[in-house]
Amino acid sequence: MAKDDQEIELRDAADPDPDPHAEAMSPADLVLRMEYIALAQGIDLGDVRAVAGMVAGAEVSTDRGEVRVAPQREGTTVRVSIHGIGIFVWSEGWTNDLVAAVGVAGLWRRGSSLRELHAHHPFMSCSELALAFEEGDPAPTKWRQLLCSGWHLEGVSSCQQPMH
Repeated sequence: MAKDDQEIELRDAADPDPDPHAEAMSPADLVLRMEYIALAQGIDLGDVRAVAGMVAGAEVSTDRGEVRVAPQREGTTVRVSIHGIGIFVWSEGWTNDLVAAVGVAGLWRRGSSLRELHAHHPFMSCSELALAFEEGDPAPTKWRQLLCSGWHLEGVSSCQQPMH
């Protein structure tokens, strides 16, 4: 099969119905599409499992948490989020490109940093606190955020804006 044919087949598997008004795909369909894309791209996702509930979709487990891909009601858009222990979200983004969503899961599973992840997939964002956690010392960032929140002091003007 020619490379162009493989690319067309891969895109069809990722988005077989490009209708933007289509209903969101089921978690089981999403898992199958993600597995097919990963196989075609040579990406090791490990076990991809369907997740039901409020945020139904697919989940890829890693040693640093889970990557969740959840179809949105808009049809072709998916929300990609990386969750650490508890409810902490390391990074999240929205895309119409399921191939890119699989790429995010593959990079995170291989140990990519948040900065590397964003460099490869600019639709993924992360907070200043997530970067500080990853760099190993979140306490100064959290204290600055707390002190700059204004909840306890009026007129605090020495706070810096978070980096993006």
